[in-house]
Amino acid sequence: MPLTQSDRAITEAECAAYERDGAVCLRGLLSPRWVALLDRGVERNIANPGPWFTDFTTDGGARCIKDDFCWTWIPEYEAAARHSPLAAAAGAVMGAREICFIEDQYFQKDAGAATPTPWHQDQSYYELAGDWCVAWVPLTPVAAADCLRVVAGSHRGPLYLPQDFNGAKRTFAIDPAGQALPPVPDIESDPGRFPILAWDMAPGDVLLFHPRALHGNAGNRSPRRSRRLSLRWVAETATYVAKPFPWATFVPDHGLSTGDRVMGPRFPLVWTRESGLLG
Repeated sequence: MPLTQSDRAITEAECAAYERDGAVCLRGLLSPRWVALLDRGVERNIANPGPWFTDFTTDGGARCIKDDFCWTWIPEYEAAARHSPLAAAAGAVMGAREICFIEDQYFQKDAGAATPTPWHQDQSYYELAGDWCVAWVPLTPVAAADCLRVVAGSHRGPLYLPQDFNGAKRTFAIDPAGQALPPVPDIESDPGRFPILAWDMAPGDVLLFHPRALHGNAGNRSPRRSRRLSLRWVAETATYVAKPFPWATFVPDHGLSTGDRVMGPRFPLVWTRESGLLG
């Protein structure tokens, strides 16, 4: 029997915060049962890694690992995609009529891991146009200093050059209009220009953010393992746009051509405004 979604409604103030800041922390969106289920899913995922599994530990430090696109053989991820409150929350903040699930991605950083997630925008990597968003789900408590941090309002700014997560520097990329992308600015040095949002978060809290919002993470300075799950959702306006760059991200064998709506066996329709969750 699948878990049912909670009665936690998304408020007008939360939708306004997403529109204004490009991110909103939804307190208590997921029940403890959902958190436990997703944690079991990550354990299953680590025991059964997919072809996109990556160990991104740097300098021989505490281990950092991730994996992507595993929901088709991780039943806990599929349950979250089809039955949790996440799809409805994504629909609410985007004002969408329909929501499709497109990707799962977990991150695990061991205690004391210094490996950062550099400031970047998800939009720079994904072969997507139109409306979509990301749900960042902590499965262990996280202090604001170790949380995913977001530059408030940056989703309304320019698209920046993609970052290498291994520390290398990219030198060139173009946006869909054919213009060269500028490098990501030094966010930390100019807090007046780049106000940073961060939250103390407990398991059950969910951070929803816009794919053009600049975001990053300093590592895991806590004395315990950190475990986070990112789930990505598209609205009915989202279309596939092929990009000729090696860092372009989308699940292989998706069967889409440029201009196609992002929906299908790899991207199931899971929620509509009219019917709610489709089961």
